[in-house]
Amino acid sequence: MRMGRALVFELCAAKGLEAPAKYFEGRKASFAAMGPLGKWYAKMFDEMKKIKGYPLSVAIDLDMGTMKQHTVSEATEVRKGPIPASTFEIPAGYKKKPSPFGK
Repeated sequence: MRMGRALVFELCAAKGLEAPAKYFEGRKASFAAMGPLGKWYAKMFDEMKKIKGYPLSVAIDLDMGTMKQHTVSEATEVRKGPIPASTFEIPAGYKKKPSPFGK
């Protein structure tokens, strides 16, 4: 997927896996603080919703002239089934705070 030359997403999706209902909304929220650039990312994640399957590898190339960025995220393991509640426990010594992206 491409928005001109400035923003390019390349991805590989596993058709046998379905993305959780709020996956793409969560991805959009992580870029929301970037202002106008965040809106570009939001459009790309809206387009990703149309792709069948869960993205196992995503490469993002951003070229804003003086600022260039290349980011790759890739799954190294896939497990099906419920996630244990202990995964979300706050580590000892840390305090829980509300997320600034919660709204």
